[in-house]
Amino acid sequence: MKSWDRAIYIEDLKQVLTHERRAQEVRYGKNANAANLKELKQQGVVLHPLKVLNRTFSTDETPLVHFQILYDGASNMFKPGTPVRCFQDTNQINAHVVDCMDKTVVVAIHGEHFPDWIEERGVGLMLQADEHTFDLMDRALGFLEENKLENIKKIVSYLGRTTGKQVLNRTIYSNENLNDSQNAAVNAILQQEGISIVHGPPGTGKTTTIAHAIHALVKDGKRIVVTAPSNTAVDHCARVLVKHGLKILRVGNNIKIAEDVSPFTVDGYLEQAAELKQIKNYQKQINELRKKAGQHKRVFDKAAREERQANYQEIKALRKEVKALRAFAIDKVKNASEVILGTPVGLFDELGFDFQADFLFIDEAGQCHDALAWLLAPIAANWVLAGDVHQLPPTYLANQNMRNPAASSILHNMQQWISTVHFLDTQYRMTPKIAQFSNAQFYDNRLQHFKAEHEECALLFYDTAGMGYEEKIIEETGSRFNEGELELVQKLLESPENQGVNWVLISHYQGQVDALKTALGIKHKISTIDSIQGQEADGIIISLVRSNDAQEIGFLQDYRRMNVALTRAQNRLIVIGDSATIGADEFYGAFLDYCEELGAYRSGFELG
Repeated sequence: MKSWDRAIYIEDLKQVLTHERRAQEVRYGKNANAANLKELKQQGVVLHPLKVLNRTFSTDETPLVHFQILYDGASNMFKPGTPVRCFQDTNQINAHVVDCMDKTVVVAIHGEHFPDWIEERGVGLMLQADEHTFDLMDRALGFLEENKLENIKKIVSYLGRTTGKQVLNRTIYSNENLNDSQNAAVNAILQQEGISIVHGPPGTGKTTTIAHAIHALVKDGKRIVVTAPSNTAVDHCARVLVKHGLKILRVGNNIKIAEDVSPFTVDGYLEQAAELKQIKNYQKQINELRKKAGQHKRVFDKAAREERQANYQEIKALRKEVKALRAFAIDKVKNASEVILGTPVGLFDELGFDFQADFLFIDEAGQCHDALAWLLAPIAANWVLAGDVHQLPPTYLANQNMRNPAASSILHNMQQWISTVHFLDTQYRMTPKIAQFSNAQFYDNRLQHFKAEHEECALLFYDTAGMGYEEKIIEETGSRFNEGELELVQKLLESPENQGVNWVLISHYQGQVDALKTALGIKHKISTIDSIQGQEADGIIISLVRSNDAQEIGFLQDYRRMNVALTRAQNRLIVIGDSATIGADEFYGAFLDYCEELGAYRSGFELG
């Protein structure tokens, strides 16, 4: 266990944020102009020109604009919730994406009304750096630097020494549905003040374990807040806690929340709230006033102008009433909730730093930036971090952050300063053949395999060496794809022995993912590795893409990403790659040796 130096730690984190903010500003064209608009469109960070199809208002009175994209171009970076700038000539206004599919994109305007120029020619959307998140992370480091808030003082006091009060020799919790290591982790959480860490390798039931701990704490009268760095991970936690019969509230941006979790959001509960009837009545009045204010008049004199202004003032007053009613209803929901869940930013926006809970649980903490974790430090002095440092870390644009130790994750850093880490030692997802390589490479063979081997071909590696399947680069994005590997994927999916398997296709490279989607359509789920962490499938096919004479493998060298890829499959795993390119790397060389030992090596020529 290392000692903790507050000043060095905070300075390192500040550098991480500074580099990343600058990198995002460059990436998203903060200083964009007409001269580089074409280049930004090619990079996929600008949609232009657009045409307004419709204008509406959301249930919380946010102006929504439905655009048609008037050209063929990539829009995959415009994901729901992404901050954008809506522009037309020198006019601009901030917004965020609500939905984007095919040739349409819907954005929510950050303002009470639609800008006058929104239907003019030449309207476009440009991705923006997430200034709000950066500002909050700066604020979090300010909390830590000042060290005035009581909960932060307590957390800081645990770092670099054995944490808190421990009574770990007593068994106060046992559940027959959990294994020994899971029960031990729950016992530790219930008895230990300060910071607890649950190390959950793939398939070991990490979220199930913390759900049992949360359930036990709620029964003991404790108030719980749960966070994770992604909405997908938060929604997964929400589903598990609902199955445990807990009263949850899922906060955050509704457009980022899964449909099956939406009944547990603020808007979901408002559908049952006593205040709903009055809110709808106000909204009806607002709509009528909008129609009246927007009516075309042949003579727009002083009286007409004053009438329109009066309508807008009445709309403003009614919106204020709606906001107050919603706030009252939301407070009732918060007070009735046993567990509140959201991403760090979503939680802070909803709860602020005056809200108090007994425990903060951070799931997928291996992907959580330290500053985002510290943002929630004022809420609770007892933390439970759950995750795996051998899976994907936080993502960064700035190359400098790849070399900064502070840029790893809150889980990685805390494991250096906290002595008690509870390892979950039984994986339930994979057959032994699929699991054992990662077990040896990342977990010192500490994992036990619950499932028996029942597939002779559970793991296969198809070698493309000598087939002339050279990788190609997409000039606009710099991503890579491999047409030859794409052909092999198609042949494998058509093969009789691979029928009846629910295959998911994954690759390190967005270019290959896009090529697979173009070739295969919606027949199969196709994903980047970053998007599939935390998920599993009956069968996985991995396309490694890299094939070149220089034996360059790029970010295949991030072995944590490959660990994620190798550990998604339950029963069948197929890896396609060029041994001549990847084999010189020690990690991939070991993987090839492992496949040969199992009799899992195949030549791509065998597929004809």
